[in-house]
Amino acid sequence: MNYLIGIDIGTTSLKAGLYDELLSGIAGTAIETHLRYPKPGRVEQDPEDFYSSTCTAVRELLES
Repeated sequence: MNYLIGIDIGTTSLKAGLYDELLSGIAGTAIETHLRYPKPGRVEQDPEDFYSSTCTAVRELLES
């Protein structure tokens, strides 16, 4: 059987889901992402956080 992983990188969290060939959900996870406020009216996110959060989410899916 083949499986699919979907990943949604949002502003406040990264969500990932594991699905079978019929697109039935098998497992899901969400990882909080970090926002930085270096100056008033300015918000930043670190691309490295996206990468590490994605790795963590996929690892959690595969372990479940």
